Amino acid sequence: MKLKNSGLIGALIIAVIIAVLFFIFGAQLNSDRTTIWLGSGPMLVPFSEAKSYDVILDVSPTATAYIDGAINIDYEEFFDQNKRLKPTDQLSRILGDAGISQDNSVLVYGKCQPCGGGPSAATYAFWVLKYLGQSKLGLLDGEIEDWAAAGLPTSHALKVLPKANYTLMLNAEILMTYDQVNSSKVQIIDARTPHEYDSDAIPGSVNIPYDAVLENGKLKNLTALSQLFVKLDKNRPAVAYTATGVKASMVCFALELAGYKARLYTWNDWIAHRGTKKIYGNTSIRGSQNITK
Repeated sequence: MKLKNSGLIGALIIAVIIAVLFFIFGAQLNSDRTTIWLGSGPMLVPFSEAKSYDVILDVSPTATAYIDGAINIDYEEFFDQNKRLKPTDQLSRILGDAGISQDNSVLVYGKCQPCGGGPSAATYAFWVLKYLGQSKLGLLDGEIEDWAAAGLPTSHALKVLPKANYTLMLNAEILMTYDQVNSSKVQIIDARTPHEYDSDAIPGSVNIPYDAVLENGKLKNLTALSQLFVKLDKNRPAVAYTATGVKASMVCFALELAGYKARLYTWNDWIAHRGTKKIYGNTSIRGSQNITK
């Protein structure tokens, strides 16, 4: 009896150790979708896990129906009148006024059809929150239409949370500056359309259009993303850019899912600087580097 009990206890201990190691280091993968962990939760969150989050944040600019219990911040509120990201004190005020604090777990969803479709509004808001230091953060794997089609509860009314004090814990490295992009120490991805890329682009960049990471309006699975990014180096930061960074944020999110160190930049910032500073690293022929072909 003692041997049986000892064996059972040993097996339980081993199971607990494996579970703990998996929680800390693991990524749960399946053939269709990808679950990669950010801090204490998955980056891409299935519907079944949505209600475990403190705050469900819809960032759609024109939504008429919401996940039941969601709050809304139009992702465009993060921009100033010149389509640049607002200063961090203004961003923290926007989040705090909506009732979000650093202690909350936040699930983001929403889309903007004029932005190119797909989850670009949500991935951009996700990236802004990550930049501000929100550690308990996830992106819903689907949109409100998918949620409703699954028979899950929706509402035409938004939840109202009491105002909170949002404390900044900046993760500054995930938003690139002109000097950092111009340093030749990063690999640069132009996530605009091939036509825009061929017209003008940051020297040395490769073209991976933002819609290359999508399939039927959703992010592709891990296998497809890994194939898409196969020529990139996982040991060097990968910087994706579009005009304002909204569409590029989908590429950044996809890069993170595939195990790359993603950074976000904007073409608008490059244009604003390049006329006044010397450009380094102009050694690549852009036309031969479209790795999506």
